[in-house]
Parts: sequence; C-alpha cells; structure tokens
Amino acid sequence: MVNPRHTTQTCSKCRHVDKENRNGEKFICINCGHIEDANLQAARNVKTKAIETYGLTIAKKVRSKKVRVGRSEPVQLNLFEIKSRERLSENTLPSKGKRRAGYSPRGI
Repeated sequence: MVNPRHTTQTCSKCRHVDKENRNGEKFICINCGHIEDANLQAARNVKTKAIETYGLTIAKKVRSKKVRVGRSEPVQLNLFEIKSRERLSENTLPSKGKRRAGYSPRGI
C-alpha cells in the first residue's frame, strides 16, 4: 500500500509540492504551469510512489508495424486519394457556358 499523502498537491512534471497547486477539480502547478485534472494527477503520483517504494519496473507496450502481405515495408494509405484518370470522369465541374446554381456572371 502506498501513502497517498500530498499526491493531489504534487506536480508529476517538476515534483513541486504546494497546496495552492490544487484548485478544485483542476491541478495547476504554480512552479512549472502544468495543468491537468486533479484526480488524474494524483493517480499518476500514486503510481510513481508505488514504483519508487517497491522498486517496480514497468514494461512499455511495443506496437509492431503492420505490413501488407507481399510488401516488405509499411505503406501509407490515403482514403481520399483520387487517381488522375478518375478525376476526369463525370464528376468534373461543368464546362464554360453552363451555369451553376447561385452563380451570376455579372456579380449581381
């Protein structure tokens, strides 16, 4: 068990402890300006205390790159990428001489 004393008043960034850091549900460090939810800030400080007190090691999750079958490297896909031949289909703007709704050639 970890003693939660001062965990709501301690900045997790610069470790400054002051009761003025806590402003209701907000945590605002008067030393470095770090702003966060007070409960989340306290939870981070309890975690840090537990790691330091019990000598725990935390393993980070490693995200593996997903590679398509038949490719040796990941490829960035763009859902909105349009090939040039598709742009020339029936989805093009009207040619000169045709009016669009709300368009006035004289600016009236």
